[in-house]
Amino acid sequence: MISMTGSMRELARRRRKNRSPRSNAEGDISCRMTPQSNEAPDGKPTLSFEHTELGSFVATGDIWTTQIPHGKDTLELSLAGTASAPYQALTTAASALLARFSEVEQSALTFLTSQPESPSREDFICEGVELLREDYPNHFSLSFMLFGDTGGVWRVEFEDGEPLFLARDDATPFDSQPEEG
Repeated sequence: MISMTGSMRELARRRRKNRSPRSNAEGDISCRMTPQSNEAPDGKPTLSFEHTELGSFVATGDIWTTQIPHGKDTLELSLAGTASAPYQALTTAASALLARFSEVEQSALTFLTSQPESPSREDFICEGVELLREDYPNHFSLSFMLFGDTGGVWRVEFEDGEPLFLARDDATPFDSQPEEG
């Protein structure tokens, strides 16, 4: 079992700070098949989409994101879609994936920690799930943070439901990296 320390929780919360809630204030997560246009703080319209199981999605380009409860925190679920909604095949695949998520997460962690390039530590925290290929809804990725690996995102890629590939992305913006002295 992975435990999250206070500073790791704070880092995860800061990364999720401006993401959408899972449902509206009344707790209603009914599905509306047409997007709603809202205005973002910058004055640009944003599109949202309600799904009965997955909650409120917000569009950024052709990627739709929502927050899914995960223990005491949340995961960001990202699905590819059109200008009006996430792809139906991906919402169906995401619902099935989330129904067995603890098994999938454990499989990803086992794969991640078994790779030579991975640290031997097991304090990885799952922060996101992506399904981005409508033609391959059983290809997805899980993103993990590692305590002490500031800015690093470890990504386990699944194909046909099995972990296949590990990558580490440096999420630290170039201009915020400390100067060498």
